[in-house]
Amino acid sequence: MGDTDDPAHRDASETRVDPPVPIADLMGEVLGLELRSIAASAHDCTTQIVLGVRPAEPHEGLFVDPVQERAVHHQGMVWTTYRDGRPELGHAWVDQEHDTVGKPVPFAVWLRDQVSAMVGDHLLRAAWSVWETIAEGRGTRELDRLLARSEAIAVAALRFRGTKPRSIDTIAALRALLRIAKDGSRQPAERAALRRAAVGVGGHIVEPKSPLGALAREGLRLVGNDVQREVAAALETRVKDEARSIVDGRVKGMSARRFGEYRRAFEACVPAIWNACFTVFDEAGRDPTLAQRQSEEQRTVQAWINEYNDLSREFAASSPIEDDEVEERALRLVSVEGRLNRYWLTVHSQRLDRCVEDGRFLSSGSAGYVGWLRKHERYDEAMRYVCSNMTDIALSHLRHRTHPLAFETYVSNGLGSFLDSRDADHIECAVDLLDDLRQVVTFRTGDALYQCACVHARAGRIDSALDLVERAAAAGESIRAMAHDSDLAAIVDHPRFHTMRDAS
Repeated sequence: MGDTDDPAHRDASETRVDPPVPIADLMGEVLGLELRSIAASAHDCTTQIVLGVRPAEPHEGLFVDPVQERAVHHQGMVWTTYRDGRPELGHAWVDQEHDTVGKPVPFAVWLRDQVSAMVGDHLLRAAWSVWETIAEGRGTRELDRLLARSEAIAVAALRFRGTKPRSIDTIAALRALLRIAKDGSRQPAERAALRRAAVGVGGHIVEPKSPLGALAREGLRLVGNDVQREVAAALETRVKDEARSIVDGRVKGMSARRFGEYRRAFEACVPAIWNACFTVFDEAGRDPTLAQRQSEEQRTVQAWINEYNDLSREFAASSPIEDDEVEERALRLVSVEGRLNRYWLTVHSQRLDRCVEDGRFLSSGSAGYVGWLRKHERYDEAMRYVCSNMTDIALSHLRHRTHPLAFETYVSNGLGSFLDSRDADHIECAVDLLDDLRQVVTFRTGDALYQCACVHARAGRIDSALDLVERAAAAGESIRAMAHDSDLAAIVDHPRFHTMRDAS
């Protein structure tokens, strides 16, 4: 590994002949993979530093002109430019304007920071592939290797820089999430480490294109509700600030498509984070200048959206204010959700993919409504609503593509109602529903997979139930807790279940 105590490395990294090449060599040695310079014509720069291979997009990466001390580092829709002795931060949605100008900093120092950022980004991209392996019920060996590698990179980066780089906070958060997801750890020390490191993911967790954001959103769903709440509390101020900046961007002209991507990224976070930011996003639809730019039809649809946001927020935790009008509000909620879904499906039938990208097809209202029915043990009503509401399988597919977490929460609440009712007809309805959905939807959340397993076990589908238990456990559900669930009584004595439980 690279070490700044080595005079050869120190002298190489400080030379002004062509800084990118020796810096690339040194960081490549730290990473244990190839980090090299190639000729570049983009951005009027002479050199591009890459990790092993060229980026997929020709404009992505770190472009450097060492003679002119000018450089551009593209990372998704954000870039940093160094010129005239200082960095400038820009965002794609403001038409390539630089919206933040930093303090003067030596070129070599700035360049090392950017290469360090590339190292952290590479680690996080590698980590995402590991999450996919974990979700398939495999990955113990891969996870161990990733943990060891993240530790080694953190140590090497400290030696390389001499001071703690910003990316170390994100790597610490990554390690804490990996450990908890791998071991099911609930020890105070591990949870405290995750809380301390949480700020390191705060700016990334709601970025649609960020590898760390995708990793953290997936990881938080695996670590349990209690840990989720602790992390959400540590991040609340930061993510609210991020939400406000996105809303400001929308008001200043950010496209509906980009705004939809961000909103879905926030909504894909654990409920505690989304709840903290919901009202901030709602402001974007209530901007007083918005109505002036809309047609009559657009104003009507916006009014539906505003009403839907108010009602779905109230029913989000299945615990609305229980007064004389709660029944009427519940029916309005599912009515306006259905109205919006039908509107996008019919009026924009030639632009369905765009509607999905903009976050148009909705499910959170249904999730809250069915959860409320379940809480009040109104199981027949829940069954009738869920089964009738999902007769259009193509629409269910669009709803899941748009907001997977909300749709799976809706399915989970529905299946929970069917199971709680202890009615055999409800189980038969649930099985038919899942058979239809299986054509277009692959569930990923632990709760939805758990409920599916219970339905299949109650219906006597033993092999399918065991498959779903295995997937639910990989998504963070406890096998040992499942062993005491009466809905799984048909499979808990199965040898395959014993094997999974003993391995947990």
